[in-house]
Amino acid sequence: MISRRHFVRQSATAGVAGILAPTHLWTRYTGLEIAALPPSEGASLNLCAHACDAAYALDQIRFMRLLRSPYSGYDGVIEIYADERGVRGYLAYSRRWSTAILVFRGTDNWSNVWDDADWNLVSLWGGSPVRSYYAGFWGAYASVRSQIRPAVEQAYEKMGGVFNYLFITGHSMGASLAMLARMDAVGRLNQLSRNTHVETNLIAFPNSGNQTFIDWQSAGTMRYVYHYGDPVTANSTFPTNRTYWRPLTPPAFTNAHSISTYIDSIRAKYGRTLDRTHGVW
Repeated sequence: MISRRHFVRQSATAGVAGILAPTHLWTRYTGLEIAALPPSEGASLNLCAHACDAAYALDQIRFMRLLRSPYSGYDGVIEIYADERGVRGYLAYSRRWSTAILVFRGTDNWSNVWDDADWNLVSLWGGSPVRSYYAGFWGAYASVRSQIRPAVEQAYEKMGGVFNYLFITGHSMGASLAMLARMDAVGRLNQLSRNTHVETNLIAFPNSGNQTFIDWQSAGTMRYVYHYGDPVTANSTFPTNRTYWRPLTPPAFTNAHSISTYIDSIRAKYGRTLDRTHGVW
């Protein structure tokens, strides 16, 4: 098993393509590139699942070293964080692909655990019936909300005003934050570039809001990816429209909620490699 120190050295010197050992603690990264054409569903899910894993495994410096390597095609990473709430996310952008990935880390500290447990519903943006979201997740997102639109603007400027694709994702609590961030990110993008293709992949989405809110927000290219047997998603409210659902069967005798298990399940269903147009995993 490769140590964290070895992983950092590899990511800093050899880049994404240098992390090749199949048995180490971290997921095997062999590329995070997206080409000029929309990716297949499998490619999109592979990309987002790996980004979720990176958000857990890496702090800001390591995340930036990983995604800014010449092998990945990403030029920079904008960190989104609120240390007082233990919330952390990253917006990685690529001039080469005119693409950005907005990813939120899932539960990783005691502040997150307290937010996970705050199931009081708060009304958001009115509506009839009322659109409600869990207070813990809303409070966590509110702590970083002011950073979302400026981050999108900065990525837009860094990519020279060409913003072809935005992937929004998160695992577990990160998926709940990603759903909320989607409103602000897409709202600002619509003011900057109406040609941006947005894909939202919510992995292991926990119970986060009432049916009215979930149905209201489920639009466009959005996928709720969940495992049969995942205790976190067992009672989740998903859209009434089942075309957004992406159920997966986890490998036997595995942790059905782990992001590494989700990566394995996505590979098992969609294949281990991206199509040739979009790079290789």
